[in-house]
Amino acid sequence: MNTKLLSSGATILLVLGALIGINSHYTVKTGEAAIISKFGKITDVKYDGLHFKAPFITSKDIMIIRNTTYDFNKVEVSTKDMQTITLDLKMQVEINNPEIVYRNFRNNYVNAYIIPVAYENIQSVIAQYNIQDFVAKRQEVSNNMLVSMKDKFKENGFNIRSINIVNHDFSAAYEKAIERTKIAEQDKITAQKEYDKQLEIAKKKKEIAKALKEEKEIVIKTMEMEANTLNDKVLKKMFIEKWDGKLPTTMTDSEIVKVIK
Repeated sequence: MNTKLLSSGATILLVLGALIGINSHYTVKTGEAAIISKFGKITDVKYDGLHFKAPFITSKDIMIIRNTTYDFNKVEVSTKDMQTITLDLKMQVEINNPEIVYRNFRNNYVNAYIIPVAYENIQSVIAQYNIQDFVAKRQEVSNNMLVSMKDKFKENGFNIRSINIVNHDFSAAYEKAIERTKIAEQDKITAQKEYDKQLEIAKKKKEIAKALKEEKEIVIKTMEMEANTLNDKVLKKMFIEKWDGKLPTTMTDSEIVKVIK
């Protein structure tokens, strides 16, 4: 009987010793942190390496603190002009103060903080842009999202390293509106080209008409000058041909002058 008791006691001691051994040391991997608590109160934070703790009265929770990428897919947001955009985004976050994060959210920080705060700020930033500006300034929009969230995340123990819009889709109604706009712009360009063409033709016609008018005026003036010159010559010739060489017996002063000429 005593032997059995001794054997049972030894077994209990071995089990107890094993439990103490298991609970007295632990390893923290790179990119993780161990939150150490004593009777539910945080007493320490340990990082990568082998560590020891008092068994039974202290506990640990492992938290991933390394830079982690979070995907936000099919996020529907509204622009300043009330157009709907569906976004795909990637956000990189690391934990730089595990104690604050653990106090506030335990290990539920992704659903309790990162996701809802990210959604709220994404919508807030998009609402500052109309849809045309969003398309033209997509990188600026991503940068503004980062700026709007950085301080909020830092206050709660996080460091948001980047956020990027990787894809976006518009609503069907807006896609149709874009197509109609493109067609209207193309029609406008075609009409402008035709107008410019007709304007150039009219301009050339006007220049031709002006040139013809000037040419006609030159011809008329030339003909008038030739006509005046011809009349004087013809009259003198006719006078000479008809003159018999005799001077009139009676002539006025003006007639004498004309004969002399």
